[in-house]
Amino acid sequence: MAKLSAVNRLQLSLRGAVLNTEITAIAERALLVLHGSITVIFQDEKIISMEVTEKIRFQDGKAEIFASTSNDEQTGLLAKKLTKLLRGMVYGKIVLFVKNGKVIQYSRQEQYRILDTSEGI
Repeated sequence: MAKLSAVNRLQLSLRGAVLNTEITAIAERALLVLHGSITVIFQDEKIISMEVTEKIRFQDGKAEIFASTSNDEQTGLLAKKLTKLLRGMVYGKIVLFVKNGKVIQYSRQEQYRILDTSEGI
């Protein structure tokens, strides 16, 4: 196994730090949703976008209002789960499903690029 140069180790460390910051931001945002989903798009081993779909439910003519009760512990737990889900992914997406302010389900869809497209599959 080849040793990583100091520059390569620094690049990996910096990429990891940026990714951790992005994952924490996604976890914080996910915990602000009452009902809906959060889709995280991953390309070239980087998070390139986050889509938030929030459902607002009405009861007796009034919108359901959500006051976030998330804390650092919940954010940290979700960030750890997201880190595990993204590990090893080059292209794909993670979808978090939220109900009553809690992430109740997730899906991980990984995609693969065919580098030589001259012949197809």
